Amino acid sequence: DGENYFVHIRSIKKAGLISANTLHLGPFHIDTVEPEPAWDLAIYRPPDTTKKLDITKWQNKPGFSMVWKHKNTQEISNYSVKRKYLEQKFPDMNVEGTQLALPNLADGTWIFEILPIDRAGNIGSPSAISIKVDNHISAPQVVSSTHADTKKWYANISPKISWEVDED
Repeated sequence: DGENYFVHIRSIKKAGLISANTLHLGPFHIDTVEPEPAWDLAIYRPPDTTKKLDITKWQNKPGFSMVWKHKNTQEISNYSVKRKYLEQKFPDMNVEGTQLALPNLADGTWIFEILPIDRAGNIGSPSAISIKVDNHISAPQVVSSTHADTKKWYANISPKISWEVDED
């Protein structure tokens, strides 16, 4: 593994004659070792890539950038990025380089897995990061069991009102 291999071929006839010329093929580059995983995954809010977001907290503004590092980027041809949201899986994304823009994430928890792929096609172990997005708030649903029609006048001075709000 990691070596260059060559093949040298000469032909021999049944009568024992050996060809004067030798065919040389190679080098053949053999690599069966998977690349090291990506590391130091972080999520930033562009254009400021100096301050990592605290991914344990809910983020309430859209637009993110995910960044990672790799031990030897020269051996990597690309990265496969898997996305998961609300138990839904999306098609893998092919990313060249170590950065991915995430402009319009829907509310909820997103999980991203980065898998390095080397020039031989070996796939490394995944590295994962998640982000919790909450950009929208819904108006509460207000109802009254005693004063249901807002266009009507009521003699009851103690309305019963309840409301429901979205949960985070």
